[in-house]
Amino acid sequence: MSPGEHPDQAHPPPDRAQLPGGAELELEPVAREICSRYYSEYDDEDGRYGKRGRAWCVHDNQHIVHWAALDLSQYTDLDAQLEWLGRLLHAREFPMDRFVRNLELASAVVGEQGGEAGALSERLARAAREFQPPA
Repeated sequence: MSPGEHPDQAHPPPDRAQLPGGAELELEPVAREICSRYYSEYDDEDGRYGKRGRAWCVHDNQHIVHWAALDLSQYTDLDAQLEWLGRLLHAREFPMDRFVRNLELASAVVGEQGGEAGALSERLARAAREFQPPA
């Protein structure tokens, strides 16, 4: 997921997300695991985007998981945020099937965190099922 310049020059992602029951989820380790699985499935990504792509993968996934947590608290609309990100990535010719797969991986990794993360995992899974790629 590479929208251009290095993510250090972009809006920094949050470090933690508050789960519905009040527990906090550390986002960077979760995002790194999502990206590890993503890159295991799509081994051509390094050739397409290099190290910058991996940095963006972590950056974007921290935001995605945070948006999902905020959605559960009704502070934001995950689907609207993903629609925005999908348009941005689509304009940069990022494959939308890979974006959806990333959401599925995010759901799986978050679900493995246990406890209160189950609702967050399910929200991400629903977002992956319902995502409509830009036309």
